[in-house]
Amino acid sequence: MARTVTTLPRPEPEPSMSLIGYLLAAGVALLLLPLLPFLAVLWVAYRLLGGGRSAEATRGARRQRAA
Repeated sequence: MARTVTTLPRPEPEPSMSLIGYLLAAGVALLLLPLLPFLAVLWVAYRLLGGGRSAEATRGARRQRAA
């Protein structure tokens, strides 16, 4: 472990690195865009086949918390 008597400089944001990050995120989003219809179909199927909590179960949980 290094010991130092000088203070370390404060990190400053680097605009060019932020730009690179945004460009990479945009590229990944464009690559994943074709998967969106499949994800939508899976989500709809999940909801139609009883995935998640039903409205009755939600109301029952609220009643239990209120009591």
